[in-house]
Amino acid sequence: MEAGELQLAVSSYGSPPEIWIDGIPDSAALAAWLRDYDQPAHFFAKPHLEPLVRANLNVELIEKGDFHRLPVGWKSPKIPPLPIRRLISDDIPSLARLPDEAMEFFMFWKEIDEMVADTMIYGHMSQGDVDAFAMIVAQTGRFADIGVWTAKEKRRQGISYACSLALIDYILRTDRTPTWGCDHSNLASKSLSLKLGFVKIGEMFYASTKVATAEGD
Repeated sequence: MEAGELQLAVSSYGSPPEIWIDGIPDSAALAAWLRDYDQPAHFFAKPHLEPLVRANLNVELIEKGDFHRLPVGWKSPKIPPLPIRRLISDDIPSLARLPDEAMEFFMFWKEIDEMVADTMIYGHMSQGDVDAFAMIVAQTGRFADIGVWTAKEKRRQGISYACSLALIDYILRTDRTPTWGCDHSNLASKSLSLKLGFVKIGEMFYASTKVATAEGD
């Protein structure tokens, strides 16, 4: 996401949407747009825009991290021979049993069945439980942002790597560029991103306005 490349992109996923902001030189116009945007949303932008977003939004959460992108010409390594597959409606009961740390990736959807129908999730299961997944958490016409979760007892076994490769293959086949954002403190996510071949292209911040959860509806 180089300067000027992407001005404003709203994820096609539902409520709240993810909005990536970059390359807008007119800060007054952006401030006016933010004030007029009166629904919950997540904003993903470069650090220099943080004061502008803070000043014009009732921000509930700010996280800072690195923004990675798969380089042009990336060659996919062989996906490890693990039982990785797309998670579908039959897997909804298993997804509903996931711990809160995994459920954080589902915040864009009010119901799990809507999420499964709307996005792409590749996962690994053991004895009927989902123990790892890689999913598209936000997308535009050009980019698809990846979120990954692995159960503690299944880490360091290459499962999240295999799930991510399967998802990357799908994203590339849809003519979009995979992206990967991770908090500065999330060293495991950074390490996996680099192992997969992503390159850091900048630092970003993640601002979230008030999010309506399924429990609060």
